[in-house]
Amino acid sequence: MPLPDSGGQFAAALVVRLEDKALLIERHRNESGAETFVVVMDGAPADLNDERRILGDGATVEIIEYSTWEALARLQAAGLFKLSGAGEVLHRSVSLDRAAEPAQHTVQLRNWQPANEWLNQAERKLRMASLLADGGFLEEAAPSLAEAAWLGVRSAAITADPALEPDGSMGR
Repeated sequence: MPLPDSGGQFAAALVVRLEDKALLIERHRNESGAETFVVVMDGAPADLNDERRILGDGATVEIIEYSTWEALARLQAAGLFKLSGAGEVLHRSVSLDRAAEPAQHTVQLRNWQPANEWLNQAERKLRMASLLADGGFLEEAAPSLAEAAWLGVRSAAITADPALEPDGSMGR
């Protein structure tokens, strides 16, 4: 007879008790096999003493608020640290998927203003290059044309990829 899954029981009990406040519950195992449960909550962490008894000895529970989890995800995406591995998802609220969409949209909106400014600068550089070329100054037009192309690519890049920052960190 298989042993009951205490992690699954823990997650189920927690979801019932906290209703929509439990956003994510993951089970992680370290190299020695010890379990750690990460509980991401909407709002202040709850007292989980009753649920912890289900886990028994050896397992730990880490409770974090959604804003902390989101900050950790951003830091990991930026390459500042790497989690030891993906955990087993025991519960994931559908509200996490809905929350990611507006956050990404906000970043895209933030990037559209500098993208438009860069496009305006690119248009000006292109007009300058055209004037120089029409006047017989082809060699002098090349730097302005290159600058126009660079600004256009830069604008397209931060519009397409919200992870890029419009502060000039794309390099050149």
